[in-house]
This record gives sequence, C-alpha cells and structure tokens, in this order.
Amino acid sequence: MTKKKKITIIILFLIIQVLLSSSLAATDECRKELTAHLKELFDGSGLYWSAEITGALGTTDSGSDLFSRDSLFLSLDWQLGNRFNIYFEGGIRYFDGRNLNSKSDNQNDQTGTNPNGNRYGWDENRFSELDSKLFFKLKESFVQYKTDTLTISTGLKAATSEDKFLLDERTIGLFIDNKFSDFKLSIYGGTAVKNLTYGDKGWLKKSINPEELIIETYRPSNKIGESNYIGASLSYSPGKGLISAKRGGYGSENAFPQEDEFLPVETESFELLEKTGILINYEFGDQIGKDEYLGENRFYYGLFGELNIFDFFDLTISGIIQSVLDNRAFGYYLRAGRSVSLGNLGDIYFNTTYVGYTEIEGALNFAPSFTHYSKGEILGLEPLNAPFYQVEIDYTFPTENLLRLSVGYFRQTEKSVDEAAELDITSTIQIYRGLRIYLIYSNVDSLRLNQPVNYFGIETRYTF
Repeated sequence: MTKKKKITIIILFLIIQVLLSSSLAATDECRKELTAHLKELFDGSGLYWSAEITGALGTTDSGSDLFSRDSLFLSLDWQLGNRFNIYFEGGIRYFDGRNLNSKSDNQNDQTGTNPNGNRYGWDENRFSELDSKLFFKLKESFVQYKTDTLTISTGLKAATSEDKFLLDERTIGLFIDNKFSDFKLSIYGGTAVKNLTYGDKGWLKKSINPEELIIETYRPSNKIGESNYIGASLSYSPGKGLISAKRGGYGSENAFPQEDEFLPVETESFELLEKTGILINYEFGDQIGKDEYLGENRFYYGLFGELNIFDFFDLTISGIIQSVLDNRAFGYYLRAGRSVSLGNLGDIYFNTTYVGYTEIEGALNFAPSFTHYSKGEILGLEPLNAPFYQVEIDYTFPTENLLRLSVGYFRQTEKSVDEAAELDITSTIQIYRGLRIYLIYSNVDSLRLNQPVNYFGIETRYTF
C-alpha cells in the first residue's frame, strides 16, 4: 500500500468518526477481554479480529425492577505496514427493563439539595440517552503510529495517565508517548463526549432509584468541545529501559496488552521503586465551568509513585493539587495490594484503597472530570465522592476450570454528603477460555435511598 493511500484512508477514517461521534449511543463500562483474543482473518491479510457476545439479567430484592442487557461487539485491528494500524471496537446492544424512567429535556440542569442540605446541580438528564431498546455502541476507534520508542494515537481512545488516577476515560484526542532510557514522556489532549465516554453504570442505577441520584455524579457534555483537557507527564522506571508493552493475544507486533482476566500473569522481581513521576493537567470548556459547585476551568499538578515494599506488597501513591480560581484542594490516592499463593489451596489477592482530599484554600471539592475511578458494581465512586475507602479480596480456587470468588466493600466516610456504601460479592466461572459466567450480589445504601437495596445479577460472556 502506497504512503499516499495510507494517508487518505486515515483522514477519511477520522472525518467519519467526528461526524458520527455525537449521535452514537452511550457506552458503559465493561469487563474487557476482546483484545486478548485478536487473531488474523487469514494469513497475510494484516486484519485481525475478535468478537464477544454477552447477556445479562438482573433484579432488585423487590422483584419489580427487572432488566436484561444483551450485546454483540466486534474488535478489528488493521495493520497498515509495520508502523501504522487502525483499531475499531463497537457493536450493538439490546436493553429491556421495567420501571426505568428518565427525565425530560426541559428538566436538564435543575438544582436542588441533597439530604445534608448541600447544593447539587449538574446534569440530571444523564439517563435519558436510552431512547431505543436496540442501539449501536462505539467504544474505541483510532489510528496509531508505533515504533520501539514512540507511540502516536489519534481518535476515540481509552486514555489513561501514568498515575492511573487523574485520567482514565474514553476521549477523542491526540496521545503521544515517547520513551528514552528509563524515562517516558507523555503528552495528550482531547475532548469528552458523553455518548462515547465510559458510562456511569446507569442501567443499574436506574433500576434501583430511577427518579433520584444515589451519589453525586458528573457527566461531560454531549457536544464536542465543551468538556476538554490537555496534559503531560514525565515518569521514571529505574532499570526498565525500553521494555515494550505486552502484546495482544495473536502474537503480532501490536499495541494492545493482554486484557483477558484469566490469562496467566507474569511475575518479576522488582526493586523498591518501580515508577515515579510528575504530571500536569488542565480542564476547560463550557461544561467544565458551568456548575458553580464544581467550579470554573481547573488546573491539576502533582506527583505519583509505585513502590514494592520489602517484596511483600505493592504500594501506589498519587498526590494532586487542584487549583480553581481562588480555591485550592489537595487530592490523594493510596492503594496497597498483596498476592499470596496457597499452593494446592489456590491463590488470594488482597488490596485496599483510600481516596481523600484536603481543602487548602476555599471550600471547593476535589473533582477532576476524567478520572472514571468508578468503584462499586452499582455506585461507581469517583474522586468527586471522596473521601471513601475500599477493601477487596479475590480468592482463586485450585480447579481445572478457573473459579474465582471476589468480595469488595466500598464506603464513603462521614465527611461525604451521601454516606454511600456498597458490598459486592461476585463469583466468576470460566467454562473454557473465552466463556465466562458472573454471578453478582450487591447491597447498596445511601442517604438518597429510603432503605438499603439488594441487587442480584447474572452475566454470561463469550469472547472468540
């Protein structure tokens, strides 16, 4: 393929994406396994593919809120020579449920008070996107240029900052990573469109509390250019050099990591300091500054680090200062994890996290817009909901067909306006590679609910 033809294909691809971006249905967060199953369509084609079929059924303890959710997603990776590739991930979803009301357009942007008397006023119409039971969903769609040291991507992409905290969202933008020695320089910028970002688990929240919020939340605008960010980071990983990322499941030179949760995890011996770095981020746009509670355009800067403490547990730290006009706050993220092998008895993984903030000047919450931390099967707690903590334990049984039991507890402290809490118990069964069944129980409570709610769900996922 000639260079001119490659450029023409890339330009047409980006134009079509921008034209469609505001009309596609919203995307929620899913368990990701697609890229680990990519395989070549036929030898020498340069086109790799995988597909996934999912089905879910859930209800609350009252039995009056029943929904089903089925989908078919396709992943395509087209290799345009040794350096360029185009990636697409999308499909169709069918949603059916009862007691799932949404607010009308003229109710958008109303303000009110929560049970503690604090003001809220962001988009209360964020659940109205489900206009049809059958709709198309676009998750990622981007062009990428990659060498051993340089990666440039543009389009709709799941973007994550090096601290894995301040930025974790699907956005349309430009993303540049440049590695040199043990350092990595990342420069990025983009715009978030609500229809294309990660969802806020709305299909569960609506079933539980269709008329009210469960926790405070924030969603970007549905218009391009109203929820934007630019940022950069410089990270240092001693002794890592130019180690490239793990490749996809099909073995070619590709940009995608092994995302199947049941693939074996490679272990290494690490030094005390695994990674450290600095970052800056600036959020701007009409949607960013339109709510006086969240504030005007915001500037963030901070430090982060990943440590291995005595080869006993991993510790991740991120400290970020938020500056908004005359208001400043310090947000922080602490996470400790430990994996223990019990030999013939199986394996246990334990982790605990605390997300909090301290007001330095003024009384504005720490509320970055693009974190998508989203903790809890239903609540989806974000830094906006800080302070909160989580405790999670995963136990993997020593069976031939992998069986995992996960227990997670997430709770806001009394300083939080909603005082929400959630208990999740999930059993994951792998029948064979690619076929998984999830059994889910959640108990959720909040000052916005009259009483705690129990949720029961089953999800089947086949990736091939």
